[in-house]
Amino acid sequence: MSKDQSRSATILSSEPLYRGFVKLDLLRIAVSSPAGRAVIEREVHSHGHVAALLPVDPRRGRATLVRQFRTAPFLDGSEPWCLEMPAGILDDHSAQACAERETQEETGLEVRDVAGLGHVWTSPGAVLERVHLFWGLYDGPPAAETGGLDEESEMIEVVELPLANIREMCLDGRIEDAKTVVAVLRLMASRPDLFA
Repeated sequence: MSKDQSRSATILSSEPLYRGFVKLDLLRIAVSSPAGRAVIEREVHSHGHVAALLPVDPRRGRATLVRQFRTAPFLDGSEPWCLEMPAGILDDHSAQACAERETQEETGLEVRDVAGLGHVWTSPGAVLERVHLFWGLYDGPPAAETGGLDEESEMIEVVELPLANIREMCLDGRIEDAKTVVAVLRLMASRPDLFA
């Protein structure tokens, strides 16, 4: 895709507002496009890019997810114990290596034949977070019912389900985690045989 020369963006200023587990900055950006010109101000939330992996056992037609407490749905009055694929913030390793490590830490599974499912921006208007999506193979049920690291306050329940059930849960809204829904739908599009 070629860059349209009539579209441009230039950071005029960046002011740090908060530094903790997340960073929050106030940016002023001069934006120009065929639709017009403007100087916009945006608070941008950043905590780093993420890698996530959907572990699949094709022989048994199952996949493993994790269930853990999530603050945002809790504050919204929604179900705070979210089913999602294992994921973690990127460090100095590749996205794939990070996804494999997080899957092992959170589920105890060693995955093989890992393949990419692309990436997504979680909320590109205000959140600097790109999620790299993967899937990989494992054999047999997870060895543990819980996972995660104590030092990261992870209270993770390991949940293995039939892929057909996971598909239905993504389609009917019982799984609300965006990265998981996108990964499952992309895998369904390329490998419908896994969900039969």
